[in-house]
This record gives sequence, structure tokens and C-alpha cells, in this order.
Amino acid sequence: AQVAQLQAARSAGPDAELARLRALDASQRRVRAALDAGAAGVRDGHAGLLMALARQASGQLWITGLAVSDKVYDATTAATLTGTLGAASLPGDSVTLNGTPSARFADKNVGQSKPVTVTGVQLGGTDAGNYSLLTTGLSASITPRSLVVTGLAAADKVYDGNTAMGSYTLAPVGLVGADVVSLTGVGTYANKNVTGAADKTYTFTSLALGGADAANYVLV
Repeated sequence: AQVAQLQAARSAGPDAELARLRALDASQRRVRAALDAGAAGVRDGHAGLLMALARQASGQLWITGLAVSDKVYDATTAATLTGTLGAASLPGDSVTLNGTPSARFADKNVGQSKPVTVTGVQLGGTDAGNYSLLTTGLSASITPRSLVVTGLAAADKVYDGNTAMGSYTLAPVGLVGADVVSLTGVGTYANKNVTGAADKTYTFTSLALGGADAANYVLV
């Protein structure tokens, strides 16, 4: 049939063949436009349904409607949830979420977009047996806690011709929990000379935190 159409088109002359090709191109353009519009419709109007279908196919149901707030480091894994608890089951299915949700970070340490797991929620409803609940997928950040430097105290010393402090103590204020954090620095007197009854001015430089939990804090 295609050979017969091609022979007929050739016998009709080049103008008829050109018209046929143009009509075919226009038809293909209409098909592509329809396909593109359909894909856009799926993306805009049916993405949730497609996601639900994919989840049911794998037997998984995600918790929806919840978010986790960022927090300042507090030495715990506790996380604060916001929003309204929900789940994206398939239309027509009777699935409920029961319980009081709570959330925890994967660990206590400072970090960006840290994984958070929700607990305390169970599936209910007549179709609950068709799903398994996934309680991961949320994330939030833990930011460093501020430490105030205090306890900068220097002991008197016998003149030795330099401005270096003989001995001193440094103590960070604001630690939480049982965190192990130390503070080091370089103490220097304003000059090397002996003073009278008045205390001599001194400064500390190169202050730095150390210890197992130092990365969770910042000096202010």
C-alpha cells in the first residue's frame, strides 16, 4: 500500500509529493505536542498518584505532611516536628495513621541536612495490610552552640624579661550534657616590666577549642 501511495504521489508530480510530506510533518508535530501536553499533565496533576502507585507496588507508604525544624546543638538527638501527619495511600484505600509521632536525628552532632527518623506511628484501617510504613526521608540541620570564654585568670610571676604569662586558666562557658571540650590560648602581658600594686593588663590570642565534642561549638 505504501509503495502504491508513493508511486501515485510521484505520478502526480513534485508539488503533490511536497504537499504530502508537509502534511506528514504537520501530523507528527501534532502528535508530539499532544504527548508533551500529556507528560506535563502527569507531572502537574498526577505526580502524587503516580508516586502512590509506585509506593504500593513496592509495598511502601511514606509519612507525609511533616517537616523537621533545624536546631542549635544541645547534645541530644531529639528533633522537633511541624505540620500535620498524613500518608499518601492509593485513592479508595482505607488507611489511617495512629499514634503520636516523635523524631530523632541519626546522631547528636552538628551537621547539615542530617537524616531524621519518625517513631510512634502505626498503620490502621481495612487496607493497612497492603502497606508497610516508611518513617525515614526527613532531614534537618544541627548548628553549632555558642561558647562564651570566661575564667581568663593569670597567676603572678617573677620578672623574667619577657611578656609571656607564666600560668593561667581558661574555661569555656555554655557546655551541655557531659561534653568534653577544652580551651587553649596564648597569654601575653602588655609589657615585660614589673608593676606596682596594680594588676598588669594581659591579653589572650589564638584561642581554640579541643576535645571530643569541640566541633559542636563555636567561640563568641
